[in-house]
Amino acid sequence: MRECVRLRAAGEPKDWVAITRSEVYFGNVLASTGAFIESLNWELEAQKTRRNIPDDHVNIKWSGVIHQNIGRCYMFLNDHNEAENRLILALKDFEGSQNWAMLAYTLFVKGTLYRRSEDHQAAEEAYCEAQKAWLQGGNLQTHHFNGACMYKLGCVADDVGESEKAM
Repeated sequence: MRECVRLRAAGEPKDWVAITRSEVYFGNVLASTGAFIESLNWELEAQKTRRNIPDDHVNIKWSGVIHQNIGRCYMFLNDHNEAENRLILALKDFEGSQNWAMLAYTLFVKGTLYRRSEDHQAAEEAYCEAQKAWLQGGNLQTHHFNGACMYKLGCVADDVGESEKAM
């Protein structure tokens, strides 16, 4: 993956969208292995690279994707204030778009942040908002993301001792 990013960055003429995607995807791969500091560094690099792309050039809000990924990294690095700030920026990018999936996923990450901070009410609200955004976008109730929202709502209920509600 490092070689892919290096090759993309070395290409001429510069394809800033491809470079940004490579950096974001590599950051995601690293995050999935638990290498959150290195992941954060790649996401921050993607944020710098993304500045070379005009806003009207792509159909996805890469700034929102990057803010959400950076927020997730900060959450796992226990910098909850910076995580929340980045997630708020991502939500602002996605709220006006038709990208319901990224809006829903950002709300889901926000719920996870609040749960880690033991703010159970805010976590429950964020997971409910994530589920609502997912379904409003015309996405299936049978999709695993909807199931993940229901599971996390059960976890929050269990966290506060409401085992009947969790079931």
